[in-house]
Amino acid sequence: MPSKAQRALFSEQTYEMLNKGGKQRRVDKINDNIKKTGYMVDKEHSNRDILTLVNDKQKEVHVSHRGTDITGKKTTRDLGADLSIALGKTRDDKNFKKRRKDTERALKAYPDHKASGSGHSYGGASITSTMASNKYVRQRMTGGGVDTFNAGATIFGQRELQNLDKEGKQEMKKAMTHNRTENDIVSASFGINRPLGKVVVHKEKKTGDPLLEQASTPAGLGSLLTGNAGAVLSAHSLHHFYDKSKFHDN
Repeated sequence: MPSKAQRALFSEQTYEMLNKGGKQRRVDKINDNIKKTGYMVDKEHSNRDILTLVNDKQKEVHVSHRGTDITGKKTTRDLGADLSIALGKTRDDKNFKKRRKDTERALKAYPDHKASGSGHSYGGASITSTMASNKYVRQRMTGGGVDTFNAGATIFGQRELQNLDKEGKQEMKKAMTHNRTENDIVSASFGINRPLGKVVVHKEKKTGDPLLEQASTPAGLGSLLTGNAGAVLSAHSLHHFYDKSKFHDN
């Protein structure tokens, strides 16, 4: 199964699906960026919300959920999803429902592959919601595990997690690893309302490169941006969880 660093890389690549150019061009760029991992994009089951990656040699499939878009293509819709996260109303949010269906469809295309998942920010909340709400996805991914990175969280908790039976909760605890940086405000409420699964707190990397430190930070932080906005964005970035230079050059 993919390493934690690879899962962070995959989470970053979901944002590539928002870039300009045709879908094949975006897929080719992602394939180039992840070529050292042994995974390839399944174009049919990838879109601007989720990225489905397959390693046929190892018979593995990985689904990663994208975080909030600030390019303008999906921004308005994504900010609505962010509000649902803040209010603990993700179970009935139409955007979350779509991601659940897309994820199930992707996994059903590979019934004999071992499955895993990941997601950053809003994507971390939506992959968690998918695991809690969809028994098929949860049971497929429990063995391979799911990593979230600075996932969107709320003091109210996600209702779909509260409604799980004992077996479902045990599966979530086994499957989920929630990775967050020490100063990330988007996932800060994990300290108050602990999620199902393991929470791992990472020290923030200082690269000296402000562009890198603010890369992969398309989160709808809105009014949460207080004080030093640059520091807030940097703490939320994916570069803390993997070394980009080990995988791709740009």
